[in-house]
Amino acid sequence: MNALLGAVDSLYERAVMEPRSWTTQGVADWMESISTDEPLDPKAAKLLRRAVKTAERLQAFWLADSRVSDMSIPWQSRVDLALGPRAWRSVLELASHVLDQEPTEETFDTVGALFRLVNNRPWLDGMTFHQWMRDSERS
Repeated sequence: MNALLGAVDSLYERAVMEPRSWTTQGVADWMESISTDEPLDPKAAKLLRRAVKTAERLQAFWLADSRVSDMSIPWQSRVDLALGPRAWRSVLELASHVLDQEPTEETFDTVGALFRLVNNRPWLDGMTFHQWMRDSERS
């Protein structure tokens, strides 16, 4: 499931770096490849559809922006320029879902970074993965 987060990153990157080549068929192919790599539960599928909608808004922004051909702007910065922290909200929700399904330190750190980006404050008051796991075991 952790591959889903990388897939969304690649989707966003393509939408902002190559907005002219990003097509409806390309998105459909992307979604199909995601669902054939591993079975998606209904919540993950819903969150992926939400990420696709965000990618469509990112694409529209960069199609109209004069800086579209300025390759010195990294893709993450392009996402931020277009939609700000709200662009990352669906990715945060997906990462949180992945963490619930398969808790790993890598996913925990990803959720923490996305939470800080979206909410402008630390997640779980800076709790570490190992503290979180201990607390989760008691619950």
